Amino acid sequence: MNGRWDAFRRTSNKAKFLWDNQFTDYAKRYTDHFQRGWAEVDKVYYPLNIGSNHWVLVQIDLPAHILTVYDSNQALYDDAHVEQAMRPMMKMLPYILLNVEGVTDRADLDLTTTMKPRDFDVRRLLPNVVPQTAKR
Repeated sequence: MNGRWDAFRRTSNKAKFLWDNQFTDYAKRYTDHFQRGWAEVDKVYYPLNIGSNHWVLVQIDLPAHILTVYDSNQALYDDAHVEQAMRPMMKMLPYILLNVEGVTDRADLDLTTTMKPRDFDVRRLLPNVVPQTAKR
């Protein structure tokens, strides 16, 4: 995703941006691989590497339009740094979803094409909610 971020930012008509099949294929249904498509689910989870040295878990809540970050070591990066790492997904995900068959038919998603689709919001769960890695 981050590899396409610069090209996406430079594109004037983001609704016409050409996505690699790897992005849209991931959200499609593949019964051969026991994967449900994003047209059938409300939440998707994926790992994200921040700063080349720290992995977090991100939950995509499609109907709520929220990306929730589960970070087990919040001492490494402040909220601003985490939000910066999330910016490509915040901005690009609505446009990717516009290109996934079946997802655009969901009435519970805010994917209006008459105007710019709304960015996903980001929230980072507090350290008292996500167990933190103990310093040794």
